[in-house]
Amino acid sequence: MSMHWPKPQGSINDYEDSSELFNLLKSIPIEMRATHLQRIEELSDDDAAAYLREFIEQREAAMREGEVSDPSIREYFEAHKEEIWRTLETDVFSDPDNLLGNGQTARVMQFVLEDREHGMEVPLGIKYLVSPGEKTLSAKGEHNLVREVERLQLIEQAEAIHAAEAVHVRVPHPYFHYRNADFQCYGMERINGINLERWTKGEGSEELRTALTKAFRDVDPQEFAHEIDLFFDAMHTVCLHGSIKPDNLMVSREGRLYVIDFGDSRPIHDLDEQEEKNLDTLREDEKARAKVILMSFFASLKEAP
Repeated sequence: MSMHWPKPQGSINDYEDSSELFNLLKSIPIEMRATHLQRIEELSDDDAAAYLREFIEQREAAMREGEVSDPSIREYFEAHKEEIWRTLETDVFSDPDNLLGNGQTARVMQFVLEDREHGMEVPLGIKYLVSPGEKTLSAKGEHNLVREVERLQLIEQAEAIHAAEAVHVRVPHPYFHYRNADFQCYGMERINGINLERWTKGEGSEELRTALTKAFRDVDPQEFAHEIDLFFDAMHTVCLHGSIKPDNLMVSREGRLYVIDFGDSRPIHDLDEQEEKNLDTLREDEKARAKVILMSFFASLKEAP
């Protein structure tokens, strides 16, 4: 029986004699080096240097991006951009009591974009990347927050075309996104409510629970389930969500259900062969899961005092 030993992984120190390669490898984040060490292993020094220079240039170009996608805040945002970024970095992101949500690679904080002169007040949830993970280790995959914003925008467009009746089911509206080589975040509609994981655990203030009970008590669960069908049909023209669970569904005081956190979503145009083969089943599974969670929520309302 033959034995297959794992191939030893290269080290950046293997290239100390080649100052250009060594310096190029140092320019790549530590968590990304192993992949690129493996790719240059069989290349000549000139080819390896060309490969690394191209990767670093593409990465830097890809990570310098910012867009205010909502016209209602664009003029104010552009006029106060530096002040807004400074406030986010010094006050919003550094305040541990400001946390709205926390995942493996990102956090969500709250922030109010306020223009007192024109009476504008926009409550935002700011999602920002805090640590690299499995999906953030390549030039193609690391910019998942910006891709998440793009996906939300496409879902809103699809919803407007395909799901006009689904007025109570939606995604959080995206307002802006920004990234550079060290930092990325986006601002979205802040949902005045609670996710259904926390709801089932009895969290949230008594006042919030009373408000939600009032907002949903007279709603027909079957009509709401039909809206889930409409909304998910529209969403599924863009992507599979990839992680439908109580943590990723939120209810608001206005009586709406929000589908949140598209970090695990898969674009329909980028599915693998097996996913394409099972696409109809995957779509129906996501709808079914959302309905089960929703019905559990409605059942809990009947039990509320």
